[in-house]
Amino acid sequence: FYPDFDKNLSLDQLLDWLSNSDKVTNVLMAVETLKIWGWCKVCSNDTASLKSIDVSVLKNKLVQLIETRVRLKLPYSLITLRLWFWSGYFHLFPLCVSESENSGYFDLQCLDKCKDSQSVLSGKEPLVFQFQHPDVTSCDKPGKCGFVLKTLPGERKIKLCTETEDYYNQPVHFHDQ
Repeated sequence: FYPDFDKNLSLDQLLDWLSNSDKVTNVLMAVETLKIWGWCKVCSNDTASLKSIDVSVLKNKLVQLIETRVRLKLPYSLITLRLWFWSGYFHLFPLCVSESENSGYFDLQCLDKCKDSQSVLSGKEPLVFQFQHPDVTSCDKPGKCGFVLKTLPGERKIKLCTETEDYYNQPVHFHDQ
């Protein structure tokens, strides 16, 4: 997804692309694309354009993006977080669902708290999550219900592990449903 946008776009052009791209399915993808675009500007020594960004305008553009494509909102649990965009911070609360709308979201707790992004992306270390899907009403398998995510060797893609051997020596097991 991320290589598909032109890193030379202006901020207005990028926001327009984000608003119209079918590949952007949630606001986190939009925010991540904005951050990658910004780092590309830093790498090309174009920091002046970043420092001139009005964070309140950027936040309003993201809110408009959500209003036109409701499925983009973030879960309520992120309401207290704030993001740094080169010229200032903005709080995520306008990008999040309300507490009453939060029923469609699950907070997943990663059991591997000490993993850093480099160890995850290297493919050496899987991420283990405890999660019982609502369709699993009873379970008599050993360990906790959950899943394992692994980086594919030589790629920067994360895959859901569904093979039995991926769960050996893990504190969780996987259900096919």
